[in-house]
Amino acid sequence: MRRGKPDKNHQKIKKALELRGFLVVDVKCIKGFCDLLAIKEYKVFFIEVKDGDKPPSKRRLTDLEMDFKRKIAGRGFYEIITCIKDIDEKIV
Repeated sequence: MRRGKPDKNHQKIKKALELRGFLVVDVKCIKGFCDLLAIKEYKVFFIEVKDGDKPPSKRRLTDLEMDFKRKIAGRGFYEIITCIKDIDEKIV
């Protein structure tokens, strides 16, 4: 199943994570899952990428995204990332 097209900052976020030493797997194409899996030092981060240039109403999680967030609670780290600064503040 395909999902909508990635946010415009998707590849930039992926590359920034890789430059910080993460193994990054792009899973955007899996419906009902997060956008990226980032793994480093035995920690798994489930990352939902949102475009920080869009208004908050356009960055809201969809019902499927909210359901996924609930399902993985306690099984890893879930973060919504809108920019490179978010990576440094929330993950690194």
